[in-house]
Amino acid sequence: MIQKSILFKKGDCRISLNIPDALEYMPVKNVKKFCKDMISEVENDESFREFFSYIPEIEEKLKQEWDEASLKYQREYRLPDNGRDKLERDKIRTKNKRLLDKVKAAKARYERFEKRIPLLNELKEQYVLM
Repeated sequence: MIQKSILFKKGDCRISLNIPDALEYMPVKNVKKFCKDMISEVENDESFREFFSYIPEIEEKLKQEWDEASLKYQREYRLPDNGRDKLERDKIRTKNKRLLDKVKAAKARYERFEKRIPLLNELKEQYVLM
């Protein structure tokens, strides 16, 4: 996924927020605190507009990653038949597990981001669209 860095300023402090990683790994309360602290500065208006405009794109890309991982799992999954030797069955199981793990990781990443959407929409309504 494409990383985007957005610069926020408050006094002498300069914070470069890497999107979407910051939204994914920052706790929700920290995202809220960050937005409330930085929104008071007039010079951050453009940064917040850019930040909030990028959110639908992130959501779409995360959904697309999840869909692609699911389709790959459906296409490449193989049954480890009993007619094969043990080593080959183990290789098939290992590959199946990797495919399933990628699907689970993509789904979890998408769902973590989805939990932040209502908060981000609330902050957008409160502060950016003044």
